[in-house]
Amino acid sequence: MMHDANFPQPATEKYRFPPGFCAVETACVINYFWCFLHYATLCGTDTLLGNDTIEYSQTLNSSTRTTYNEADMTIVLDGTNLTVEKLVRIARGGEEVSLAPESAERINICRAMLEEKIQAKEIMYGVNTGIGEFSEVILSDDQVKDFQRYLIYNHAAGIGDPIPIEYARAAMAGRINVHAHGNSGCRLVITQTLIDMLNKGVTPVVCEKGSVGASGDLAPMSQIALLMMGEGEAFYEGERLPGHTAMQRAG
Repeated sequence: MMHDANFPQPATEKYRFPPGFCAVETACVINYFWCFLHYATLCGTDTLLGNDTIEYSQTLNSSTRTTYNEADMTIVLDGTNLTVEKLVRIARGGEEVSLAPESAERINICRAMLEEKIQAKEIMYGVNTGIGEFSEVILSDDQVKDFQRYLIYNHAAGIGDPIPIEYARAAMAGRINVHAHGNSGCRLVITQTLIDMLNKGVTPVVCEKGSVGASGDLAPMSQIALLMMGEGEAFYEGERLPGHTAMQRAG
């Protein structure tokens, strides 16, 4: 297993992914940048980025919040009901999000199935094996835990200016909606963390340039995953902060 004792460790234990975080969950976190692209395309670049675009130097408060007829109503996501209009209200208007109870149940059922397979030592690509050219390398339980963390570190290599806050929020909302189907294999805590980040206004710093190709979203999505681990950077209440500081301040 590729383990480096000098590899940077998480800044705080409080915000690390819980033990047993698997590649299925890694994929759930980092593979949704297309949601943001779809959001930008459907809304229209000019409309989306008008003069009142939410800038990174601003906080998502009353001065930047768009007013809607259904303002202050929590948007409940169940995997089938996320419209462009709702996505804009979440991403740009800052409306709160919650998960439908039936979706939470589906997530737990799917996760339980995956954990049964892990306990049975079934070989699953990216869960207890390496990836790519290391796909035939079987990982021990301890290696699996390190591997998931290093996988995110390895891909969090974006460069350039940060994307607008609303783009990052749209991507997070889109991933929550995908999780709501209950087919992703992640734990409920992963989905709930994304929800809490949206509702408390903690937005990952995601660079505008990253990986390319079939998995062109891996670099930007890994930066979101870093924040979920209490690492990386975040915008919170008008400040650009270390990830663990932003998460601690938001509670």
